[in-house]
Amino acid sequence: MKAEGKRHKVEGEKPADARWLTRAFSRLRQALRPGFCLLLAPSTFCLLPSAFCAPATGAKIDESKVVNTYYVDAAGANAADDNEHGTQDAPFLTIKRALNAALRDKDANIGARVIIGPGTYRETIDVPAPADRTVDTDAPLVIEAAERDQTIIDCADVVKLDAGSWKTGEPAVVMTWGNVSLNGGMTRRAPLMILDGVVLRQMEPPSTLMPGTFSVAETRGKKPETKVLTLPPEGVELTAASVFAVGVRTSGLAIYQRKNVIVRGLLIQHASRPDLAPPSGISRPLVGIDITDCSNVLIEDVLSQWNDGPGLSITTQRTDARDGGITLKRVRLIHNGDSGFTGANLKNLLVEDCETSFNNFRGEWTGNSDQAGPAGVKVHGVHGSTWRRQRAVANFGRGLWWSGDCTNLLVEDAVVHDNLLSGLFIENCPGPSVVRGCLITGNRLPATSKPEVSQPAAVSLEASPDVTLENNVVAGNLMPQLGLRDVVERTDGINFETGAKLTLRAERHVYRHNAFYGADADQTLVNLPVADRAGKGDFAFYYATLDSDENCFWNAASAEVFCTYDRTAYRRPGMALAGWKTFLSAHADAGNGGQGDRRPEAGSSWEDPRFMEPGEGDYRLQAQSPLIDWGLPSEEGAAQ
Repeated sequence: MKAEGKRHKVEGEKPADARWLTRAFSRLRQALRPGFCLLLAPSTFCLLPSAFCAPATGAKIDESKVVNTYYVDAAGANAADDNEHGTQDAPFLTIKRALNAALRDKDANIGARVIIGPGTYRETIDVPAPADRTVDTDAPLVIEAAERDQTIIDCADVVKLDAGSWKTGEPAVVMTWGNVSLNGGMTRRAPLMILDGVVLRQMEPPSTLMPGTFSVAETRGKKPETKVLTLPPEGVELTAASVFAVGVRTSGLAIYQRKNVIVRGLLIQHASRPDLAPPSGISRPLVGIDITDCSNVLIEDVLSQWNDGPGLSITTQRTDARDGGITLKRVRLIHNGDSGFTGANLKNLLVEDCETSFNNFRGEWTGNSDQAGPAGVKVHGVHGSTWRRQRAVANFGRGLWWSGDCTNLLVEDAVVHDNLLSGLFIENCPGPSVVRGCLITGNRLPATSKPEVSQPAAVSLEASPDVTLENNVVAGNLMPQLGLRDVVERTDGINFETGAKLTLRAERHVYRHNAFYGADADQTLVNLPVADRAGKGDFAFYYATLDSDENCFWNAASAEVFCTYDRTAYRRPGMALAGWKTFLSAHADAGNGGQGDRRPEAGSSWEDPRFMEPGEGDYRLQAQSPLIDWGLPSEEGAAQ
């Protein structure tokens, strides 16, 4: 029945019974998620595995094996003293003292927990490698806040200022260095300045200083000096009670070569360093949370914000550190100077209900929000990862970026909007990669972007085989909604586990039950290459293996929104859906050497999906939507 319906659609008819049957089986297909697709013959149907990604399981830690618990209270508890025993009635004053006790237990294979009371702690939670530098015990170590977001690990120290010397409307000199050069102008290496809890924006040169900003001025001569000047925000008067702080610690939480670690409920902020150039001997990155060569780690209900570098970095180099999984749950990585989350050389990563938004503020300040820059998420070399309900909003860079050597990638029910350059980018990844139930909208281009160079698309794919896109809404992006970059083949990838070189190209892609929606004539729906940027080689292998069908396309402003490009013309005049189907079929047949009769998009439709208020970013489906049974996401990112 369905096969016959498809034949009628190719001829221009739309039989209601075939459409109803397609929608009915779509419901069944949704019930079977993840991992199976529904294949129909005229008289029967069967279930076969599609590009299947085994979901990651993440960390497995037995908290019941915790034996000793140590308490910290910096908020003035009666008996808070580092000479006490760390009990609830006689807590320690500093985290360091409690952590030393807990690590002695862990190194003796005794499970330990550190509970940190509310308050601001101006120290780094430093968990060094085991003393023998080889292997950690199996005992769990738990570091948690007594109340979520009320335990603040602040990497900034308060600077003592002479408020009496400040004059209303005039800059205040808050820091001075002798014989330190900034080497001119705006830089990511400038200090991180915080006034009464608000991070001040850097402005250069000093003549551009505005209220609520700071600038760095140099004087040259026999006694060169570098000064940091600031103006308070509008309506804020600097007084002796004003708290001015400068980031002085490179991380708020650092864990090295440990396993079976849980971090819960902390707020970490302001990782930076106060000088204008990296001091010799400093190798640690500027990052809120630094997890290196660790396995079986659970991070949940943690907020890492306003750090000079990434909010969270997880990397491994030691092979023995990859045996256990990593789990992130309800982790918020927002307003960081670099990416929200960076990772490399990881296995079995489970990410659920996390947010990476408003990141790369340093890039935005310096005008470097470009294609090579940070992102909400930017990871490389992740073998087996599942991302559920990830939120990436308004990053000054891409939203979600898997930048190479990622396998078994599963992304479900993500919300990705208002980022720069692209919402979601899968680059040089062996796959399989499955993206389903995601809402990818309103992503945009920086004013200085050159589309013919960056080749942006809201969903951007490059040299990655076995990619499946299904049940996604890709709409209202100020760039093509779906695009394939013109890289025919990449040979620069390396499998981080085996060291084997990777040769990858975009092939065996499956696109099903996606809604591609444009709001104006400039918002093209699909942009595919016909040659690489050097004009060498074509993409016959891509079209010959493309399985794209039963998608919905719509742009009320223009029907000619299907485009191809090559090195001579980034954006050619667009085609309507009928011409696009003809183009795809011809290229599919050519890629098969003229054999077969493949018809990509034969069952796809050109119709209004009937979103609630797309102009306002509300992409819920109206009750009468023709896609109501497709299981598409709402504006909240939850599958209907």
